[in-house]
Amino acid sequence: MLKSVHSNTNYSYIKLPKPNVYPRLNLTIIFSTKQTNGILVYFGYLGHMIAELFMGRIRISYDIENSPGSVIFSYDAVNDGMIHEIQMISTGKNFSLTVDRGYTRYINNVGVHAYMNTSDIHALYIGGLPKELTGRALQLWHIREGVSFQGCIHGLYINNDPINFANVDYRHKFLPGCKINEQNQSSCTTTTCHHGQCYRDGFTDKCKCHTGFTGPTCNEVVTSSLDSCDVSVETGHYIDPLTQCTSIRRLRMTKCTGECSSLSNNKTLTSCCKPIESKRRYFRMKCASGFTYKQSLDFFKQCTCLNTVC
Repeated sequence: MLKSVHSNTNYSYIKLPKPNVYPRLNLTIIFSTKQTNGILVYFGYLGHMIAELFMGRIRISYDIENSPGSVIFSYDAVNDGMIHEIQMISTGKNFSLTVDRGYTRYINNVGVHAYMNTSDIHALYIGGLPKELTGRALQLWHIREGVSFQGCIHGLYINNDPINFANVDYRHKFLPGCKINEQNQSSCTTTTCHHGQCYRDGFTDKCKCHTGFTGPTCNEVVTSSLDSCDVSVETGHYIDPLTQCTSIRRLRMTKCTGECSSLSNNKTLTSCCKPIESKRRYFRMKCASGFTYKQSLDFFKQCTCLNTVC
């Protein structure tokens, strides 16, 4: 079974049969790259579910033809060459993106349609698009950059079933395996590190723990000793750091500031100031080109020190 493939050229892609979106579509892709931009997943015609690398982060565009579509980004960059995992779950109007089995971002594509119309969708594309489809996707603002993914795809799961890349409909310019040494590579995934990122050091799997966790497999919670953090409020127009587009209306934006000192068993000092009972609110963004889209932010009234992933 061929679980991993790689590509280092443009207009590379993998074509798969279109999956059933009803009642739920669960798509998980494990990858590593140092590329800034590139298409990871493209499934759509008018309605669509798309994941792409944009300025190092994951950009999701989701629309079941309840115009306007919705766009979200991952909080962190994922083009560091390390192995990352994104899970996308589509349930009608609702969509979720989970990065490295940590935080989750949500979309609610409100409108009259309950599910995506897939009658005009003929395939699921992984890692890129054929030339004849790239121009249309750019014109419809489905994607921001028309370049293929360059790096390694370590695994793909559709509704929890692993995909054998040797038996796909078509594999264009994607080669078997990865350039890095893949002996026991399948063991180095986010399942190896409970609350951290797995990486290869020679022939050894190691964990880089998220803040608030320690230990060889990042499963030991750092105990907090000093709690000092607060919420700060700023009123104004929100500017998306990735697109530079601006919110149409003024917003009351909140963030947690300050430090929470924590001392673990190995004398490592960490901090994790987190919100309490945050609520997600949606608003409209407008770009200089006139293009508008829906964005969301978390709003909250209190912050506290928590032993959790920062």
